[in-house]
Amino acid sequence: VISFGMSAGGFNRIQRVFGLPATSTVGLLSVSTGLMFMGLSPNLVYTITACAVYVIGIPLFTPTVPIMLMQCIPPSMRGYVMGIDSAVNTVGRIISPIIFGAVYARFGEKYVFGGAAVVVFLAALITAFKSYRTQVEKDQQMGQGKDLQVS
Repeated sequence: VISFGMSAGGFNRIQRVFGLPATSTVGLLSVSTGLMFMGLSPNLVYTITACAVYVIGIPLFTPTVPIMLMQCIPPSMRGYVMGIDSAVNTVGRIISPIIFGAVYARFGEKYVFGGAAVVVFLAALITAFKSYRTQVEKDQQMGQGKDLQVS
């Protein structure tokens, strides 16, 4: 229900107000926070709350990647780039359970959720810093009277 509500109404509103990179970053931070607290949850109420925070982030982040790729990639390269994106996602879906299964077997669930939270948090940082750098470059180009370029 929460995920559907965010997909149906929340994503468009947040994206219009804050833009795609910020929406992506907020979604990733929500996912990271949810993962971290799932691993630390002492009882069912905390676990359900952590899952809700996680589920809020998924529909905020997931659509931003293909949208941003479509905006940044020339039309002649879109199929190629989207194919690479799909391949990377597929490999990640195969490798992640293997890696985190080994982490779980050796260290337990807190480290699995914590490790996943750290990985997602790093993705949020990369997204935030890259979008900030791109915006600064755009502002500098506008100040110099150059055409805007999307990186």
